[in-house]
Amino acid sequence: MRSKQILINTFYSLLSAVIMALLSLITRRFFLQYFGVALLGYESLFSNVFSLLALSDLGIGTVITYALYQEVANDNKEEITLLMNLYKRFYQIVGVFIIIIGIIIYFFIPYIVEGDSYQWEYVYFVYVMQLISTLCTYFLAYRRILFTVNQKTYICVNIETIVNLISGIVKIIAIILFRNLFIYFLAGILNNLLSNLIISIKFRSDYKYACEKRILTKNYLKKRHFWGDLKNNLACRISETIYSSTDSILISIFINIEQVGRYTNYMIIDNYVTGILIKLLKPIQAAIGNYVYVETKEDNQNMLSMLNLLSFFMASFIACGYCVMMQIVIRVWLGKQYQLPMLFVIFLSINCYIRWNYYFTYMYRNTWGNFEQDRNFYVMSAFFNFIISIVFQHFWGIAGIMFGTLVGQLLFWIGRSKVVFHKILETTALLYAKQQVLRAFLFGLELAICNLMINIGGIYKDMFLYKIFICIFIPNLFNLILFKNTTEFKQLICYLGKIAGSLILNKNIIKNQENR
Repeated sequence: MRSKQILINTFYSLLSAVIMALLSLITRRFFLQYFGVALLGYESLFSNVFSLLALSDLGIGTVITYALYQEVANDNKEEITLLMNLYKRFYQIVGVFIIIIGIIIYFFIPYIVEGDSYQWEYVYFVYVMQLISTLCTYFLAYRRILFTVNQKTYICVNIETIVNLISGIVKIIAIILFRNLFIYFLAGILNNLLSNLIISIKFRSDYKYACEKRILTKNYLKKRHFWGDLKNNLACRISETIYSSTDSILISIFINIEQVGRYTNYMIIDNYVTGILIKLLKPIQAAIGNYVYVETKEDNQNMLSMLNLLSFFMASFIACGYCVMMQIVIRVWLGKQYQLPMLFVIFLSINCYIRWNYYFTYMYRNTWGNFEQDRNFYVMSAFFNFIISIVFQHFWGIAGIMFGTLVGQLLFWIGRSKVVFHKILETTALLYAKQQVLRAFLFGLELAICNLMINIGGIYKDMFLYKIFICIFIPNLFNLILFKNTTEFKQLICYLGKIAGSLILNKNIIKNQENR
């Protein structure tokens, strides 16, 4: 049953991600054409502002999710109801807090927006629309969590896909036919509101017991150790949010709002690539979660070594693809005027390499709590990302801000790897560190050869298909030649074969059940 649910969730999530990615790219193209890059920059800037305000939830969602997994496994409906009541109450408080802070920030907008490309009424309008859309999440969206822990994510995904598709079409019509910003943003708010309302109705139908009201006491919170868990998770949450949500704000303050819009064009491509791959790799996370607590330390070391090789394959391929293809994709999609400097793309590619190269190490880290173990690295990552971004933007502009992001990502990698090897696997990380230095050198070599092949391509060097061929052929061929005889590669081929066989088997089972 679990494999069947994983297959269903993965299929619908992946299908939804692809549809939403294509729709978003089309909508973004028309938005830039009719409204310009400045308004797009405002939208992105305020999204990052509200991401920072999301810190007010203190990570309660993560803590309650972990608690719900255990209670759902034990079918303890009374505890599930209490936890959902706690989640609802807490998010209502957070929603009210965001309304108050959102109103206060409204009066300080001129201090975080650089330049005067648009009249201020447009800026304030975009801000208010973003605030309303954010509030819909806090007052309605908390019910999704129970679908998630019951492995029924596909229900929410299907609802969101249909509503998002309708909303996307309305947005395109609002842009092309009416050129009306109010209809455009209203469609986004109604999209958020309607999808959450439908999910709420479905929640009340499927989980009636969880809708019952309960009185929450201090003793209950103490018994569940919520405040201790929140304390340990808070530093990590603050650091992650600062790391991921300050770039647009810094670009707006130190450069200009138009560059924020250009920056988000690159980020939206990166986010969609990341989202699709994460959905594809979700079944492996479930396998790791089981493997860590069932198998020996030695078996887990072998498993992680194999998965780290897969990480390197993905990281080198995607990063080379970014470096070779990103500029031409932006040019074809939006136009040459929306391209950022090549140095920014290089730093973005290296950041992508680091993120994907330790992805499975990060998955191992997620199987083990004790957030205090790498809390200092989280804080250091956020701090150095912020400081280095401010310093180097004076020398490299927007590329300097991406350089700060890259350094922060590197510190995340070090901290999470330290916990995995020293605490989970109970071994030294020295061999892993040496291995990563050699692989980083290989990645650099592959990147250099890709760019060399582009430069000597003659009449073909600016051709889209030629660049695709280069970024697919070079890193994967090098990796295959160098690693095909290693133990990790042979284990990887065997493991991927088992996963493919399991998915095919479950697909046949589902098909046979439907035929009956």
